[in-house]
Amino acid sequence: MKKIFFSFFTLFFSYTFAQNNNQLVLKKDQVITGTFNTDSDADFEMGSMKTNSNSTIKMRVIGETDKTYIICNEITHMKTTAEGMGQSSSFDSDNADDKKSELGKQISEKINHPDTISIDKKTGKIIPSKKKDSKEKEEGDSNIMESFSGSGGGNQTASEAFLIIPDDKKTGDFWIDSTSAEGISTKKVYTIISIENQIATIQVNGIISGSSTQEIQGNDADVTINATISGQITSNIISGLVMSNNIDINMNNTISIMGKEMQVSTQSKSSSSYSY
Repeated sequence: MKKIFFSFFTLFFSYTFAQNNNQLVLKKDQVITGTFNTDSDADFEMGSMKTNSNSTIKMRVIGETDKTYIICNEITHMKTTAEGMGQSSSFDSDNADDKKSELGKQISEKINHPDTISIDKKTGKIIPSKKKDSKEKEEGDSNIMESFSGSGGGNQTASEAFLIIPDDKKTGDFWIDSTSAEGISTKKVYTIISIENQIATIQVNGIISGSSTQEIQGNDADVTINATISGQITSNIISGLVMSNNIDINMNNTISIMGKEMQVSTQSKSSSSYSY
């Protein structure tokens, strides 16, 4: 009877509590493949725009330190479409002709060009590089425009591949994660809905708010962001590896540039999945 009770308690404990030593667990040369898809509708004074973006990334663990994993991150495929104001455009990295346009040339620079990133073992987050060259700064500036369309680059998809659940949390518990960078603050509340076979289903809700100055096409622009986040994540409680991530974002943003102010409202639905 004692053995039966002990076995039941052990099973209950394993499925109810998220015990992962509160640390990301990866192996040398481990390969992670991720796909990211987003659909967005943007409305602004001049009209509206619908966009779709689909990308595939490959991450490989190439090393580690006491506190970080070193990962080679590479976008292997990207396909985008945009339609609005009577015009349409598309890009497919598998189509050689698409790479000849100005947009194609810019996007092509990100395809099959490996980037090395560091992931914090305790948080599962990308550690920002201390130094940025001019090219990296331009890419960083373009991220603000990506936020309006809901599209995501390789590092964004990589950052969503990991989620560390605090080791004292069980089904029904929640925790809060807050970050702030370059004037933009993000607050997310994670609630564990269920845990089964070491896979946790987690509800996430949050807000993004703040203002920052960005360079858009050579001009300084004051950008104000107000957004809400809602979605669901499935993640392995032992390794910290995310299986799927489905997020809705509703944004009401303001861009002030060259003495003019533009309101932008965006609704986006994104989904990402990972295989290991």
